[in-house]
Order: sequence, then C-alpha cells, then structure tokens
Amino acid sequence: MSGERGEGDFGKAVLLFTNFFLIILIYTIVRPVRNALVVTQLGAQALPYLWIATAACVGVFVTIYGRVLDLVSRRWILSVTISGFFVLLLAIHCFLGGKAAWPGAVFYVWGDVFSVVMMEQFWSLTNDTFDATRAKRWYGFIGAGAVIGGFVGSILTSFLVHKIGTVHLVFICEALIVVLFGTAFHAQSIRKSVPKVKVAGTPGSNELFAGFKLVGNYPYLSLLLLFVVLTEVITNVIDFQFNTLLQEMHPGMDQKTAFLANVNLAINIISVSMTLFFASPIHRRLGVLGGLLVLPLSNFIGAALLILFPVPMILIGLKCCSKGFDYSIHRVSKEMLYIPTPAEVKYKAKAVIDMFGYRVSELVGSLLLLPFIALIGTKHVNFMTIALEGCVLGIVIVLVQYYQGLQAGTRTLDPSLEPEPSLSI
Repeated sequence: MSGERGEGDFGKAVLLFTNFFLIILIYTIVRPVRNALVVTQLGAQALPYLWIATAACVGVFVTIYGRVLDLVSRRWILSVTISGFFVLLLAIHCFLGGKAAWPGAVFYVWGDVFSVVMMEQFWSLTNDTFDATRAKRWYGFIGAGAVIGGFVGSILTSFLVHKIGTVHLVFICEALIVVLFGTAFHAQSIRKSVPKVKVAGTPGSNELFAGFKLVGNYPYLSLLLLFVVLTEVITNVIDFQFNTLLQEMHPGMDQKTAFLANVNLAINIISVSMTLFFASPIHRRLGVLGGLLVLPLSNFIGAALLILFPVPMILIGLKCCSKGFDYSIHRVSKEMLYIPTPAEVKYKAKAVIDMFGYRVSELVGSLLLLPFIALIGTKHVNFMTIALEGCVLGIVIVLVQYYQGLQAGTRTLDPSLEPEPSLSI
C-alpha cells in the first residue's frame, strides 16, 4: 500500500496544514469579535456567567459526541460537524448588530464550542492519517499552520475592522468556513476507513469512566488535574481583568475589536519567540521544573506589580505574557509530565484532564470571581491571583519531584506499590 510506505505524505501534510491554518484563522477572527460584542453590550461583568454557560455547553456536546462516535463511522464526521457550525453561525449572524445583547452572548459560546470541537476533530483526522513514525516527520510542518493562522487572523482583523466593522467580520468567518469545508472534505478522503472506533482524546462513556477512575486513584494524576484547573482559573481571572480594562479604555465596538486583534498579534509573537529561542535552552538547563515555573512566576510577578503600580500597560503586558507563555513553553512542559506514565494513562486519563480540566476551570473561575467581586471588589482581584499562584507553585514542586521519581523508577503511580524505606540500625 502506498499509504503504508509513506508515498503521497507531502500532499496529505499540505491538506492538514491548510485545515489547521483555517481553523486557527477563523477562531483568531472570532475571538476578538465575540469579546468586543459581549463587553460592549453586556459588560465585562457578564463574562463569568458566559464561562458557566460555555462549560455546560461544551460538556454536553463532548459527551454526546463521544457516544455518537461509538455508533457511527467517523470518516465524514468532520464535514458534517463543519456544516452544523456553519448553519448555526448563519442563524446567529442574522441577529447580530441589533439592540438585543443575547446574540452576542450566544456567539461567544459558539466560538468556544467551535474551537474545542474542531481541535479535537482535527487531531483525530491527523492521527488517523499518519502513524507514529511518519508523524515525527510531518507534525512540525502541520503545526506551523496554526502559528501562521494566528498571525494572519490577527493582522486581517486589525485591518478589516476599520473597513467593514466588527459585526461584518462574521461574513469573513462564514466564507472561511466554506473553504474549510472544502479542504476538510478532501482531507477526509485520505483518512483510513475506521468505522465505530473512538477518537483519541474524545473517549466514549466507558473510556470517560475509566479516565476519571485513573485520575481519582492516582495522586500524581489528581495533582496534575488540579494543576491544570488552577492554572486555567488564573488565566480566566487575568482575562476578566483585561476585559474590564478594555471596557474602560475603548468605548466603541470596532475600537475594542482592533485593540484585541493587536493584543492577539503580540501574544503570537511572544509564543513563537519563546518556542524558537527560549524553550529548548530552559529545558536543557533547568529541566521540566524550569519550564513549568515560567508561567506561574510571570503571573505572580505581574499581579504583584499591578498591586504596587495599577497602570494599564502592566495589565496588558500580564495578559500577553500569560497567554504567550501558556501557548508555548508551559504547554510543552505540561505534556512532558505524561512521558513516564503508561499508555493507558496517556489515552484515558489525559483525555479527562485535558478536556474536562480546561472546561471545569471556567466553571471554577466563575464561582470564585463572582462572590469575590461582590464582597471585595474588582480592584483587589490581583490578591486572588497571587494566592492561587502560590498554590500552583507548590503543586509544581510536588509534581516535578513525583515526575523525577517516575523517571528514575523510584516511584510508581500507585503509592501502595512503592517499597517502604528500610531503616538502618
């Protein structure tokens, strides 16, 4: 078989590169548009409530999606899903731009669900196309599609928002989704015929239960889940502060959209720079501990500076560094924590931690922010960030010690199987 010999891999990689480029390009346009709509029409104080709605919608969708994949072939599921998102976006677009605020809120949730589902389906398609050996050769090239998509989306949004306005940028997204449907349709033709097999990272009900059981039974995985949730909670807190500032600095919707696009461009520059020039030296000299400490230390220092010098530029810098480090060295370092774990953990437990951990963080962040703001006020949110980052730093140290023990073979995932230390007399 030609596919088994790797013939035609370049064409497949180009198709997947294009798909990844378009998915990130679309979301990079959607993100500033939806934030500008919500902050203008509802105010930044509505974001925690939208996070709760998003977490609920994503949880329901992912659960249903996992069960559907137990029953049907996934050969053409990507095209069907894109069609569904397109129809929903057309319906939402009909109501955008009016006096009613609810269409902007629905569009906000649509954007989050789109990003989660499309990323899961894209990597499912990619993993079905290449085996492990060929993946090492082509995944770097395919991943570059996301980087370029982020840059192009930010620049395009910043340029076009002053030409056509925030709401009309949705037309661009709809046109790009049509192109995405075409490329996805062709990409699926190279997918191996694998009916009724579950997608990696999107487990069915049995795998979800097994994944939760693994996380609950093993302290290392429980700590890893807690680490993911707290880190994302802090990201959401910083995002809330940033959007509150956005509401105060830029009264117009188009101004907000342009500003957000420029911030996203800065985030992409930080992420690429960190990946290309700093991630490898940090990992070589300081190991996984050094990589995991970059984000929490940056957030801790940024929050402390905001308490001492509450000026907009520090908050903007904190937002850019938080996202830029998260998308680069932090994400790579976190993935390294799975290396010494068995294959079952990498599949089942990782799916639970990655999918549900990130979604639960939005719910937890909302439940922490709402009472804190009501009782203490928005201006003192930085104290919450510092307290949470103190917890994260402690978890990082414990996690890395456990990770090093697993690497050296002196520890196991199940503490009950570890030999008791001998007492010397």
